[in-house]
Amino acid sequence: MDLLSAVVFAVLAAVHLLGWLLTKEQKAGFQRLLADWLPLAGRRPTRRPPPRPWALPIIGNMVQLGLKPNPYECMADISRRLGAVYGLKLGPTEAVVVNDMASIREVLVTKGDHFDGRPNFLRYH
Repeated sequence: MDLLSAVVFAVLAAVHLLGWLLTKEQKAGFQRLLADWLPLAGRRPTRRPPPRPWALPIIGNMVQLGLKPNPYECMADISRRLGAVYGLKLGPTEAVVVNDMASIREVLVTKGDHFDGRPNFLRYH
C-alpha cells in the first residue's frame, strides 16, 4: 500500500468513525470535497513553473510590488535577480512576467496560441 492509499484509507476511516459528530450537510460537503480531491491527489505537474520570489501566504508578492512608487520598477529588480521570465503570486492569481524582447516575441508571436488566455483581474492605474 503506497502512502497516498494509506492516507485516503485513514481519512475515510476517521470520517466513518466520527460520522456521528457531523451533521448530514457536513458529511455531504466533506464527501464532495474528497470526491473532487482524490482524482487530483496522485497527479504531478507536467511542467516546471518559472522561478518565483518568496511570497506571503494570502497576498503573495503584492507587498514586494508596493515597495517602490511604480510596480514595474519592482518587477525590473526581480528580473535582475531571477531572469527574464519569472512568476508572481498576486493574491490568489499566479502570473508569469516576461521582460526581454526575445521572450516577449516567443510568447506573443511564436507560441501565441499557448499564451492567449489572460486572467481578468484588477490592475493598478
